[in-house]
This record gives sequence, C-alpha cells and structure tokens, in this order.
Amino acid sequence: RFLALRKVVFGGSGSGKTSFARVLFEEATSAGVLCGAVDLKGDFWGLKSTADGTTDGIPAVIFGGEHQDVPLDEAGGAELAEVVVELRQPYVVDLEQLSKGKQLRFLAAFFERLYDRNREPLVLICDEADRYGTQRPMSPEANICLGAVEDIAKRGRKHGIFPVFI
Repeated sequence: RFLALRKVVFGGSGSGKTSFARVLFEEATSAGVLCGAVDLKGDFWGLKSTADGTTDGIPAVIFGGEHQDVPLDEAGGAELAEVVVELRQPYVVDLEQLSKGKQLRFLAAFFERLYDRNREPLVLICDEADRYGTQRPMSPEANICLGAVEDIAKRGRKHGIFPVFI
C-alpha cells in the first residue's frame, strides 16, 4: 500500500535522500513491483550489484551515463518512454552527462510519453526533482517539463505511475 502513494522526500544536502531512494527501489523490486529511476547524478547504477560488489543485484537496464547498458539519445525522451513501457524491467535513466537544458528537453518528452502510454504499476523515483519540477520555471523547456511532471504527480496514479519525488 505504501508504494501506491505519491511521495515526496525532503532533506538537506548529504542527509541520505538518494540512499533512501535506492533502498526503496531495492525493496520494491524485491517485492515484485516494477521500478524506474530518473538519475541526474549517476548514483543509481550500483543497484546492479550487491553492496559488497560480489554478486548481481537488480537486473536494471541503465540508459545513459558512465555505466550505461544502452546509450542515451538526448533527443529520444519520448522514444525511451515507449521502450521502458514495453520492456517492463527495472530501469535507470542516467542524465548526468547532459547539460541542464538538454535534461529538461529530454525529461519533458519522456514524462509526457510515459504518462500517455503507461498503464501498468510503476514506482517512478525522481531524484533531484527540484531541477526539473521547479515551481518557478526560468525557460520554455523548464515550463514544459514542469507541466509533464505535474501530470505525473497529480494524475499519474490513473496511469499506473506512483511517483517518488526526491
């Protein structure tokens, strides 16, 4: 039941928000709940192995970033949403190597298409959400992205999306 609620995690820098999000991803996945993560800092790739690094962890697909399984096309946000909806496997979208403007354009398209297409339960962990879900968008890209984030936050449950904003 906890996973079927919208969640927001607040805390200061270094307080453990991202660590909490990774544990939530692990626990939800082990309970059979599909998880995806939006990662702006390259923090989630370690989910693929155990804490001691000796065995495999979660079979998540890492899209983009330094530890990618699949390269990320900076103009392919909508297409990646189509892929993850069909894939039905844990995933991480690692945008660390993109500039803020490119991240906003990518995520606007990704969130819009994910909202349109997803209908199965998905816990969507949105780390560093203040970067793309800001209440004071300063560019057209930021404004479009905010609209897409708001749809997921307010109406995502109807589409099977249970967001966790970190």
